[in-house]
Amino acid sequence: MLNKKAQTEDLGIEIPFAIVITIIGVIALSLVSADYNWSLDRAKSSLQSGTTIAPFDAKFLGTDLENTLKLSVENYSFGELIAYMPRNYQEVQDPSLFEGILWDKWLTDGLACDQELYTQINDYLSPIYGKYWQIKAYYKEEEIFSCYPPDILYGLGPQQTNMTLPTLDPQETVLVQLKVYQ
Repeated sequence: MLNKKAQTEDLGIEIPFAIVITIIGVIALSLVSADYNWSLDRAKSSLQSGTTIAPFDAKFLGTDLENTLKLSVENYSFGELIAYMPRNYQEVQDPSLFEGILWDKWLTDGLACDQELYTQINDYLSPIYGKYWQIKAYYKEEEIFSCYPPDILYGLGPQQTNMTLPTLDPQETVLVQLKVYQ
């Protein structure tokens, strides 16, 4: 018995079984990959056909606000401009930032975005929220800045997120709010 080689009868069943299992595995992986690609194509086509994602379905509202604050305006980010606003909303102390570059009009109760800033923010937010967004900044519970589409469409809601930003004075902050409507 010690001189016997491996029995070949066992290989007769194991090899076809392994081939069948491999074929079934390849077919299953192909079906999963095809279903994934089909769902991606369907999502892309629905976004390209003009449908928008409802604001209440958006789970990344805070991320949208954070990324909006990172938008580049002139040599600053939008968030950096908001940090300068408490010094400039009643009386201009930084004219190179706030006179003629970013703001079309001075409001008695705060600042408003000009066409350039509005276009940059709208280009970022409108693919998701359409004309249903509004950004405001509050300093010591007083509204100092607002930016929203001129023909904003108010609907159900709003859903909102807030973010606190430091100002030039380290002891004071500005509350930035993004509201979206459905």
